[in-house]
Amino acid sequence: MTQTSWHWGGISGGHAVQAPYDDDTDWSDIWDKLFSYNRDREGVVSGVGGELGVSCPAGATVRVGGGWAVVDGKFYLNSANVDNTVSGATVYWLAGLVKSWAGKTVLIFVRGSYVSDVAAIASLIQNDGVTWEIPLATILTDGAGNVASITDKRVFVRYPAVKYAWRQGADQEQWGLPGTTDWRGRLDKSQIGSISAAVVGVSSGTIAVTFPSAYVNIFGGGTPVPIVFLTSGFDKVAVQAVSISDTGFTINWYTVDGSNITNTIIVYWMAVGGEESI
Repeated sequence: MTQTSWHWGGISGGHAVQAPYDDDTDWSDIWDKLFSYNRDREGVVSGVGGELGVSCPAGATVRVGGGWAVVDGKFYLNSANVDNTVSGATVYWLAGLVKSWAGKTVLIFVRGSYVSDVAAIASLIQNDGVTWEIPLATILTDGAGNVASITDKRVFVRYPAVKYAWRQGADQEQWGLPGTTDWRGRLDKSQIGSISAAVVGVSSGTIAVTFPSAYVNIFGGGTPVPIVFLTSGFDKVAVQAVSISDTGFTINWYTVDGSNITNTIIVYWMAVGGEESI
């Protein structure tokens, strides 16, 4: 059979002859193909809860926050913080998720110790049909055995709506604020348009633009505001985007030589922003 589709009710007729569907060989493989391109590392579902982020509330405690994941085709949900304790002077530990075929579970694990970050990641157990682990973070202890640093090792599952793997700026919601903080790609929305204005004997003016679709923070948090890019369609006119909000922005335009013009100017715009918070 070169073509097939699933899942269908019953066990006869058309592609339903593949039934009954086995959970591991059918369901898991489908989810894995839909959401993953790196089986060895993926993956956390972005924008849900704490995204299974690893932190240290105090001392030698390693905390994995709530969130969702797809681990080798199995959906996983954690609704509360999970704490573990590390130990040993200046050694590395590994936090991750483990899928067990025998136990029929996906669970958080924190184990160690290892001599390096590389050794911790190399310890991942990935035996098809037995045990499959993916990483969340590596943890380095200090001389007293407490947490000294945590290195994020999460890889997020592929989303059709994610166009940008990384973004750099000062704020998760306010995309236009300059900064050097790195943000992982999450749900985003791009919009483009062109707008014109009739100009009679003036050298500057404004044009209001309303987005076709407002930027909404679907997971709660701050109001998302996009970055806006402008291109002038008239060679004597320069343009600038101001008063950018979740619903639109204003174009300030002016002639580059200060001369008055009588014409119809055109401005092309593109807005790129996020739809959720961490």
